Amino acid sequence: MELYELVLNGEDEKVVAADEPLSVGDAVALDDEIWLVLRESEQGALRGRARFECRRALVLRRRAQELIDHASELQLKITEAREN
Repeated sequence: MELYELVLNGEDEKVVAADEPLSVGDAVALDDEIWLVLRESEQGALRGRARFECRRALVLRRRAQELIDHASELQLKITEAREN
């Protein structure tokens, strides 16, 4: 389990735990949202392995699990993480 700091628009920050390593270009499922990892942050990580600048790609409402299952069928790589 790896800890990462994810920052959205320079404001919303989350420390998340992921079962597999995260890197630039990954999509991360956080509850009902998908965040895209854009780049490593200029500010170093304080509480995690790395700090990444992200963009919210998708907010999944009622059909979140259905859409994640469909993405898996299409063999899209989405790393699931949870707030720590």
